[in-house]
Amino acid sequence: MTRRRRTRGRQAVMAASAALAMAVTGLASADLANAGSNPLFAGVAPAASQPSTPAVTAEAKAKAKPAGKLSERELAAFRKSQGYQGDGVKDKVWLTSLRKQLGTGEFAGAKAGAAGSAVASSPMSLAANTPTSGPGYSYLGWMAQRRQETSSACGKATVVEMSATVPGPSSSYLTQSAVATYLGETTSSATNITEELSALGHFVGTPNFGRSFYSARWISDPPTTSQKTQFLADLKSDIADYRTPVTAGVIEVAGGPHLVGHPNLKRIEHWVIAGGWNTNNKTVWYADSWTGYGYPIPAKSWISMNTFLVAVGGWAYLW
Repeated sequence: MTRRRRTRGRQAVMAASAALAMAVTGLASADLANAGSNPLFAGVAPAASQPSTPAVTAEAKAKAKPAGKLSERELAAFRKSQGYQGDGVKDKVWLTSLRKQLGTGEFAGAKAGAAGSAVASSPMSLAANTPTSGPGYSYLGWMAQRRQETSSACGKATVVEMSATVPGPSSSYLTQSAVATYLGETTSSATNITEELSALGHFVGTPNFGRSFYSARWISDPPTTSQKTQFLADLKSDIADYRTPVTAGVIEVAGGPHLVGHPNLKRIEHWVIAGGWNTNNKTVWYADSWTGYGYPIPAKSWISMNTFLVAVGGWAYLW
């Protein structure tokens, strides 16, 4: 496995994300047909005015170190320092010890300052953490999907899905209300990029990787060829090296690309997680929390990678 690289455009991306923090929100309900007048969407600049990732030379890429990401060696060292002995699947002693130290899983709330992250008292059960792979494809067969509790809780639901999917001490029993409490909100509140990053770092990154881990990468509208290439590289790396999906924000408009089963409303803003890729037919595998609201939306779907990234265009994915 190779160490992952980041471009110096990360700072520009994060700056753009911060600027959009009060404008970019999570999924709303069918009432989003009238979202044009919703103050939550006020101030979202046209895609043409959003910053693009500057070009980076091969030499700069070679020297770049992913701030916030661990190399394979660093990840192994972190786990070893916490008492890691096995393969990350059935090492209950290590998992229990680390959950207790971090105040997650069945020990939620035991650590000072920890927002409750679990509701069950039994230890979580990890699925085998080896991706299902073959020529031209790879996906996390155990990727979790959770129905969002309210029409605006997609951001919280994706954090819950990530917590249950990524192998390690993050809780399989994390609740959407616990994520909302950590953010100082309710499950009826929409989630912006800054909040999503904070929750992912707290509930998933820190327990599993020893640091916040996740960061945002902006996608222009429409996405460029280089952005499409970068997304696939990031998705491949996250799945192969870290066993984590990416979290993506999508924006759908009437007549434009939509995720599988989504209604053709005026505007929908939504969070999903993507945990699989297939270059043979150029598709992405993702989990969608917006199930059970009267639309024929499947829990998990394969979708054209181009359609997916056009929908992400104007927002960002967190990897």
